[in-house]
Amino acid sequence: MNCPNCDSYMVMVERDGIELTWCPFCHGFWFSLIELKLFAKKFNVKKNVLEFLKSIDIKTKEKKKYCPKCLNVMHKVNINGIVLDKCVNNCGLWFDAEELSKFINALSDDKLSQDSTINFLGEFFNVK
Repeated sequence: MNCPNCDSYMVMVERDGIELTWCPFCHGFWFSLIELKLFAKKFNVKKNVLEFLKSIDIKTKEKKKYCPKCLNVMHKVNINGIVLDKCVNNCGLWFDAEELSKFINALSDDKLSQDSTINFLGEFFNVK
């Protein structure tokens, strides 16, 4: 699968029962919707992380990205001020570098630092 941000080949791995697809070049993450729910549960997010699927495509100056699974254009969705890319066919969500910890913080009562996310992922990907 190629990265929707930089078109590099992404690495697919599994950690703690969660399948992660990561771009080693731009450090973005692709999550299927099921894996995103598992990841959110790992960080004790009690809100429904898929609730935003009802969101409509917002207008933004960010470049359009294409789903790495079905290759259709992805919609931009705004979740508490964070603009994410969501596949129109609900294949998954794309997180640019640093957006993942912001997303978890936006939905969680317990605030995480970027370091908390990196600690979980970093050992696996050598992210610092």
